[in-house]
Amino acid sequence: MTPTDLPAACGDAPEGSPAAILDTEEGLDRVMGNRALYARMLRRFRAEYEGFSAALGVVLGAGETERAKRQAHTLKGAAGMIGACRVHQQAGALEDAIGGVAGAGLWQPELAKLDRELGLALRALDGALGDKSGPGAIG
Repeated sequence: MTPTDLPAACGDAPEGSPAAILDTEEGLDRVMGNRALYARMLRRFRAEYEGFSAALGVVLGAGETERAKRQAHTLKGAAGMIGACRVHQQAGALEDAIGGVAGAGLWQPELAKLDRELGLALRALDGALGDKSGPGAIG
């Protein structure tokens, strides 16, 4: 993965910081400040990627590596669009592991890391979408 693959702020956000989990400023920049559009994107991401890791594990367990790579790639792009930096990075790492020459099993640790990062991002989305009074609230 190269720096140009990452949303701009991903490289600057310290691990564990709110911006590393969900950089709403970056996400809003990507939609030219359109808060309503960004809120719709967050809601859609939340709905589409709940349970993603478990479903992808089933696909990988069935040996459908090309399908799994496409799904990881799609998640990577969606996460980058909303500013979910660590999910973006980890989805890329998983995509690379799935396509690795060594084959079976290399994806398992990457999927576990993705599951953790995605869980953090989904909880951050709940906060961003649910609390309209906070400074980072969207909606």
